[in-house]
Amino acid sequence: MKFIIWGAGVRGRRVRYFLEDRAVAYIDANTTMQGKEKDGLPILSFEDYIAERDGRYQDAWIIISPRSTNFIESIVRTLDAHGVIRYFHLQDAIASYYEYDFEQMLAQIDREFAREEEVGLFGLDSFHADLYGRLSAIGRHPVLWIPEDAWHQDAKRREELPDWDIRCLKETGGVHILDDAGLLSQLTNTYATPEIEKFHNMYEGRRCFVVATGPSLRMEDLETLQEHHELCISMNGIFHCFDQVKWRPDFFVMTDWLLVRYQEIIEGLGLTGFSLEGEFAQIERIMTQNPNSNYAASRGEYLNGRVMAALLGWRFVDAAEVIVFDEKGCFDPENTNQVLRERLKNMENAIIPGFYGSLPNGEI
Repeated sequence: MKFIIWGAGVRGRRVRYFLEDRAVAYIDANTTMQGKEKDGLPILSFEDYIAERDGRYQDAWIIISPRSTNFIESIVRTLDAHGVIRYFHLQDAIASYYEYDFEQMLAQIDREFAREEEVGLFGLDSFHADLYGRLSAIGRHPVLWIPEDAWHQDAKRREELPDWDIRCLKETGGVHILDDAGLLSQLTNTYATPEIEKFHNMYEGRRCFVVATGPSLRMEDLETLQEHHELCISMNGIFHCFDQVKWRPDFFVMTDWLLVRYQEIIEGLGLTGFSLEGEFAQIERIMTQNPNSNYAASRGEYLNGRVMAALLGWRFVDAAEVIVFDEKGCFDPENTNQVLRERLKNMENAIIPGFYGSLPNGEI
């Protein structure tokens, strides 16, 4: 299968490197880029694509890479108006392009699946469509499973793939969902996570509240949950209210999209060999063990400072180590100047992130 990537920005280029020679062109609305090349691919206007869609690009599927909902909706309207059915939303599979290595995945499939076995893939998105094509090309038998609630929604796209083995996943039966990569089968055991499995049925029979973080959330409700010892799961920005209530969720979930976004920025700046994965692991550990809204609020400046220091080749100095606050939480300029003077005396240049520091006990 061949692909055309709509959008020659950071996200589109990430997918292009992943697809290698399966990517044949970019489409981009930026007229200053049209007619040029990027990463060895031509950059087309949409009109260029339409002129060639029944010729050079007749077998290519479009991957819509922009993040903005407005951009996506505008692109979809344009494609629908021209009767273009062969397209995917990158957002449906973006995590897979950052988390998985195709060659390692194919090697694992060879290890875990007998040659005659079906290899199940979950979901009709660009990542699994590409993997389906790769498996078919090496003589394997992929099966694309689509959940029942998406079966009718994907009807037109399924018609564009008449030779594919596509099935409706009405119930799991003997098929097991592996993980976010969407592989199905006995590989489930390979990716089993004992730390998660130990919670299976631990609270069977008890009711559970999933506490979201929308504007309707009230502190009074959280206190009621605390008072009645209700089992709760919450996520992401819920820690912003921890200094207002005694309630804490029994399980706290954080998504990794912020890491994905920072990775896009790092790659867009060409910072090879630089990663924030270690910093994100530390943030997750601290926020799990001792959630603190001040610490969480300071991490944006901290991470931005890390990226800027890597870009400029300057030393990074954590503001928590040099910006001093007293026991009452007031800025202490005298001690700050003394610490800074000593810390920076042998540095020609340094990056110090702004607006936070630490108390005498080390707390942000």
